Amino acid sequence: MVDFSHRYAYRNLAIQALATLIISLFFLCQNLIAAYSALLGGLSVLLPSVIFAWVVLRHQVRARQSQSVLKNFYLAEALKFITMISLFTIAVLYVKLLPVPFLVTFVLLQVLPLFSARFIAGKQRSA
Repeated sequence: MVDFSHRYAYRNLAIQALATLIISLFFLCQNLIAAYSALLGGLSVLLPSVIFAWVVLRHQVRARQSQSVLKNFYLAEALKFITMISLFTIAVLYVKLLPVPFLVTFVLLQVLPLFSARFIAGKQRSA
């Protein structure tokens, strides 16, 4: 059985993935470089979020002690941060991209969970 935290995490990741695709398609109207710049900006946030969810939820099932859960949460957050900074740096330094689509998608996906949390929580109550 998948509990509330698992469903919340999966829906949040799905919303981030969908937003990445929609923003990338929007920038595709401009040109291909803008589209893949937006896609890379979104993936620079989405992939670390997937790692965070995987580490936290994997350990949450096995560890019910609050100290263990908290320790794993901090570990997951550190991995997310390191992965995000690494992907961001690699994209900026080694990929020919347009900075505006990249940064717009990167920033929007950073703040998206703040706005989608209320929507997801409302859907959870009604489900």
